[in-house]
Amino acid sequence: MAEERTGTAGLSWVAPEFCADPYAELRRHGDDPMVYDTSLEGWIALRHAEVEEVLLGSVYAKDPEKALDGPYTRVQRAMAGSSMMFMDDPDRRRVRGLISRAFTRGRVAAMRPHIEAIAHTLLDAVAGRASFDLMAAYAAPMAISTIAALLGVDDSDRDRFKVWSEDLALEYDPSLSEETRERIARARDELVMFFVEAIEERARSPRDDLITALVLAHDEHDQLSLEELVSTLVMLLVAGNLTTTDLIGNGVLALLEHPDQLELLRRDRSLLPRAVEEVLRYDSPVTVTDRIATTDLEVAGCPVRKGQWVWAALVAANHDPGVHEDPGRFDITRQRMDHVSFGIGGHRCLGAPLARLEARVALEVLLDRFPTLSLDPTAPPKRRAIPAFRGLTELIVRR
Repeated sequence: MAEERTGTAGLSWVAPEFCADPYAELRRHGDDPMVYDTSLEGWIALRHAEVEEVLLGSVYAKDPEKALDGPYTRVQRAMAGSSMMFMDDPDRRRVRGLISRAFTRGRVAAMRPHIEAIAHTLLDAVAGRASFDLMAAYAAPMAISTIAALLGVDDSDRDRFKVWSEDLALEYDPSLSEETRERIARARDELVMFFVEAIEERARSPRDDLITALVLAHDEHDQLSLEELVSTLVMLLVAGNLTTTDLIGNGVLALLEHPDQLELLRRDRSLLPRAVEEVLRYDSPVTVTDRIATTDLEVAGCPVRKGQWVWAALVAANHDPGVHEDPGRFDITRQRMDHVSFGIGGHRCLGAPLARLEARVALEVLLDRFPTLSLDPTAPPKRRAIPAFRGLTELIVRR
């Protein structure tokens, strides 16, 4: 069987060792294009070509109702609701089209002055300190304040937003305790109620914000239902907070660990957009994304059954030596940049322009304000242990 040729060590993206260091785990599998996850009973695509094949393939679905029963399927069904993340065409195309009418590049670009102001305010608060936790003082509040401002939510709700989004991110782990599941359910109930009230208020008194734009989004055929609106706002909050927080933290860490690259960026700020793309490739905030086979098929000679999960390992594709020369090297001048950190195809991340903008502003303002920033050698960075997400819980830096 194809499973046997991958060896007995196996690989599971929900295992603690993968969460701690996916790159070390991936190196153990060398050139394997696919590895069978025995704990979740599905396949993980590891090479760039197979990841593309899975993410672009018309024989794959996102709706967990099309998957074989199992612990991961049950988790996904509980999460799905009316979220666009779990829709297949034609519903996905309809909902994404309506959201795109509100979540425009122009609306995102207009956020730049506000994001810059947030960055300066946050750094003002730590300007007198010799050292500080960059995640708690800068990356996390910047991400949550930005998405709150875009949605039109008062900044006083920032702390609640942060807790809700971090609790909901735990849903991706199928081995959670009952106590954690209850915590997640409470967070979801509270967040849903918050957004329902906000939607009703915008319907009565429209504002110039994204919630209002989504409430008003429609075409000649349809508009978003209340359930679709709430699911979209939940998705934007979680994605807009957690992954952008991780992108900023991973970016600062990569630069501080590679002083030659940091010096290049300090001397030439035109490298900033390329530096952000290299951070996305080198240490992606999202490690895997999933699909469901809608028919029996083979991928790289491996038998995939109808209803079986296939996980595309984004971090593996981004480190494929057949696509990226010397992939373990962090190089902000890298010419070929074919990362898949935002996904590809119909489910590509809708918030990619906002994430890129926030990361560029965060790095630029940080370098301007604290030109001698360095890591604190007495406090090693601490990683978050949530499957599918890669980020830091603590990054102590010195000014």
